[in-house]
Amino acid sequence: MSIYFEIAITILAAIAVTIALYKFYVFMLTPVRCGKGTDICVVVRVKGNCPDIEQTIDGMLWLSKSGVLKSKIVIADCGIEQSCREMAEMMVKRHSEISICDISELENNLGDVQ
Repeated sequence: MSIYFEIAITILAAIAVTIALYKFYVFMLTPVRCGKGTDICVVVRVKGNCPDIEQTIDGMLWLSKSGVLKSKIVIADCGIEQSCREMAEMMVKRHSEISICDISELENNLGDVQ
């Protein structure tokens, strides 16, 4: 066989494997759907020093923006340090789907079902 034919077959096989892996990825991340009269709200409870809060919230935002888990994100302050609170408030300003509240105000912050 010609070397060009072998290269073409190898490229086609690589493309087929890539498509198969992508299909598997999509299958594993089946979107969560809300039914009529339901909303999804993710509550992230934060206490003390929270250096990884930005990564946690970014992960939840990725799920929401990719369509896997469309949800409102509420950061529940269970006594976090001031620097973490400021970081959380900056995220709230950047993203409309995030809110922050004290744990005692959580029920009021969840809002009504759409």
